[in-house]
Amino acid sequence: MSLARGRGWQFDPQIQVAADGTVYVVFLQTFDPGSVLFRSTDHGATWSGPFTMNGALSYNDKPILLISPSGQDVYVAFNVKLASYVAVSHDAGRTFAQVQTSNESLWWYSYGGTYAPDGNVYFAQAGEAGAKTNGKRTNQGHTDGIQKIFVLKMNHEGTAWENVYIDTSMVSTPCAVPGCYGDYFAAQAAIAADADGKLILAYTRNDVNGTAHKMYLRTSSDGVAWSSAALFNDQGDSNFPAIVAGPTAGDFRLAWQDNRHAVCWDCGGLGSWNTWYARTTNGGGTWTASVRLSSLGSGAPYKTPQGYAFPDGDYFGLAVDSSGTNHLIWGEADGSSLYCCGGAWYTRGA
Repeated sequence: MSLARGRGWQFDPQIQVAADGTVYVVFLQTFDPGSVLFRSTDHGATWSGPFTMNGALSYNDKPILLISPSGQDVYVAFNVKLASYVAVSHDAGRTFAQVQTSNESLWWYSYGGTYAPDGNVYFAQAGEAGAKTNGKRTNQGHTDGIQKIFVLKMNHEGTAWENVYIDTSMVSTPCAVPGCYGDYFAAQAAIAADADGKLILAYTRNDVNGTAHKMYLRTSSDGVAWSSAALFNDQGDSNFPAIVAGPTAGDFRLAWQDNRHAVCWDCGGLGSWNTWYARTTNGGGTWTASVRLSSLGSGAPYKTPQGYAFPDGDYFGLAVDSSGTNHLIWGEADGSSLYCCGGAWYTRGA
């Protein structure tokens, strides 16, 4: 995007499209001003922005973008070190108010969100305890402690919110990739609401420090009272869940990455990762068998018939269009270092 060129580094892009086709993009424009928004009303030919949302804050990180169907209401959750904030706009992103939504001193990260039919907004969050990586303190709070899973429920106006505690995961699986940090394989969560307002939360968790994460599902009708945890996947080390709702009630699509084909799941995160997909049409009552999406065993030097060498990135793109077609994009890498070398892969299908 030319308007952002030459203005420091950019990371963590997010994109949403309103019912009228207006495109909203948020990304991190260095830590200060932090998250910025651009908007296009002509399918990306021209853009307005950047619109900042940090207000008096001098730092924010890890934005997650939600919009209402009209695009008039925009919500961006982000981390402000030991606090969680949501920037709220009711004028299509031109101006924002900042709402602190944390009540515990943790490194808060949102990993997904959903706009419910009744206008309530939900973010799936992990609050990480500690602030170390390999014994060294870091500015970004890459931690080596436990992770508490929460659902943040916010009303449409952004004036009332509630953190709903869900579960706790222990210290993350080890990561041996050069430059990797203590929470790379930390517990994560994702949330979606269907056309009737039913919510499904997918999250990863381990019960013993350094062991493989399993993936669990919970359901709710109001975002406050949740069902007991139902084990969904215990093969390999489950990571990076993403979930979205399809066009009809009860229809949810779920994707994630795990290393079930690896010689050892605890080999420092290296070897035989794959991207997987499953679907329910009855609100999570039953699910299809897991489908391996990363079945192409060639096309990059780090790919084998067993999978790719390393899952690259803490963002995972999953969307479903009005016809019910899934669109998925994920990162793969060779594991030579945290920031080199790999690529993004895309697939689509029903």
